[in-house]
Amino acid sequence: MGTKMTDLSKLTLEQLHQRLEELGAEWNAVEAQIERRTHEDKQALADLIRQKITDAGYRPEEITTLLRGRRGSSRGSRSYTTWVDPDNSANTYVRGPLPAWLRDKMAKAGVDPADKEQREAFKRKHLKRISP
Repeated sequence: MGTKMTDLSKLTLEQLHQRLEELGAEWNAVEAQIERRTHEDKQALADLIRQKITDAGYRPEEITTLLRGRRGSSRGSRSYTTWVDPDNSANTYVRGPLPAWLRDKMAKAGVDPADKEQREAFKRKHLKRISP
């Protein structure tokens, strides 16, 4: 990758030690660069995922809880109803702010998403309940 291999058998002991020191410094620089780029890549991925979650109408905490599972949660073993759009099973709603797909579906049905009674009636009538 740009460095050519030296015939080590022709180097003196002092030169070998110097070469080893140079390689060690280069090794440390490469490791530091790998760590920096790994962190940047992870941050970029987290930002992308956070944006996708927000675009879907959820709060990132709702999804990260699902990714981690409920182990170790200080809230106990509380479980919430999950609602699924029968027209598109990728559209799910658990709790919190209504996702855009659900607000749109309610609006098309003439339901006010801000009205809790209308919202609950709509979910029971137009969505599939998959838990609890």
